[in-house]
Amino acid sequence: MKKQPDISAEELVAQLKATGMQLPAWMTDVDHIKNGEPLTREESLEFTEIFVGQQRAVLALRYLVSCGERFGQQYGGYVFKHDNVIIQIDQNIIETLLQAQVESAILERPEADGYISVMEFYMMNAQKQEQEGCNWLNDFIDEFLTEGSALLLSGNLQPPAELH
Repeated sequence: MKKQPDISAEELVAQLKATGMQLPAWMTDVDHIKNGEPLTREESLEFTEIFVGQQRAVLALRYLVSCGERFGQQYGGYVFKHDNVIIQIDQNIIETLLQAQVESAILERPEADGYISVMEFYMMNAQKQEQEGCNWLNDFIDEFLTEGSALLLSGNLQPPAELH
């Protein structure tokens, strides 16, 4: 791993502000950064929630790229194909799927430590992918979309009673 260049607190804050992200005040407070004190529990939880949001976005984009490589692009965007079903997908769909199917399951566990547990899961997944070359999350998303496709093909997927 290459050494990161030294950066001043002022430069760090300028870079953070330049992202345009909504950040908690403590994260862009130069004095807070310079004092070098450990993060409070609340600050740690805020940081991990931001980190998880960034990880989720990266994972969704990587999944879309993999779909582009496997299935090409159609209808002006990314698609997932299974049998005779083509599902148009985008970053929001994949992020929502990750939140509903992965993150919520982690957060519901009694021993979960909020988004710290989700962050640890995503970090362990990345480490496993790097070491073993397998991508559990991509396989999970594929399986979820394949099952949805199978329901569509079987006719067992019930439309909502009311469409708005």
